Amino acid sequence: MKIKRVKSAVLQVTLQSYELAALASAVRWIINGAPGEYPQESVKQLKKILDNYETESRSLTGKHRAKHTRKIANRDTHE
Repeated sequence: MKIKRVKSAVLQVTLQSYELAALASAVRWIINGAPGEYPQESVKQLKKILDNYETESRSLTGKHRAKHTRKIANRDTHE
């Protein structure tokens, strides 16, 4: 992993695919009801990040599948 500051609030991150997959997996775990309490705003931001990740991933593979939404432990989740 390499992180480079491009501007004061902009970072350029270079990751191996397994590193990005591990981060996405951790985000899914949290928004799908991982034990513990998480601020609602943080969960909302993680959902947005995961949505962006999935959109960009599909554009790389050329696959455009519909996003499925379900509720677990009173949290909206994406799978």
